[in-house]
Amino acid sequence: MSAALSNYLCKILLILADMNEAKSLIEDFAFIRTDKNFYQCRDSHMSIAMDMILLEQWGKDGVIKALKDIKLENYDSCVNLGFAGSCSPDLPLQNFYTINSVSQLSKTTPEQLDSAIELEIIAIPNLPKATLVSAHTPYKHGFHETFQLVDMEGYAIARLCKNHNLRCMMIKIISDYATQEGGEYLKKHRDVLAEKLSYAFTSSIYAIVEASIPSQI
Repeated sequence: MSAALSNYLCKILLILADMNEAKSLIEDFAFIRTDKNFYQCRDSHMSIAMDMILLEQWGKDGVIKALKDIKLENYDSCVNLGFAGSCSPDLPLQNFYTINSVSQLSKTTPEQLDSAIELEIIAIPNLPKATLVSAHTPYKHGFHETFQLVDMEGYAIARLCKNHNLRCMMIKIISDYATQEGGEYLKKHRDVLAEKLSYAFTSSIYAIVEASIPSQI
């Protein structure tokens, strides 16, 4: 572990899909870009080190590619923030949630779960909870009786964290309904969605730190 990172009490890795999701967070926390898709924020007063990585492509392959040179064991926790589609009319647009479990959708029958085990992750206590399913391709199959939120990266991130015994948390904001027309809403509102996503993280930072290093607080 580098000396600069190891000197901090709490070390958090943030994973976001792209700049559309990350731009407000980068501005609000004054992240500094240190590599193509890698940003750093250091708070010496709070002894918190946050590194942020943006994926170059969506889905499992994007996660594997982005994290292949990242030493996950250097961090206390990983937080995946991002936009997610809503598979339920009861979950309104622009609401944000913490995720408590993630499942993988079938590649051949995307309206069903595949055989991969459901993964439980740490729910952030100050946010409302939802479950997440991860699709192999953009999910546009409409509302579902049991699915709540859908993305493309969450399951791969949760699996990597589990394999490395790394605490995993997620904050998702509903960017569209999972319908053929849903993407138009996202295009029109991505700036405010990014702002609200940053707000959700800011309002949760103390809970995230406490969950990241529970034995030291």
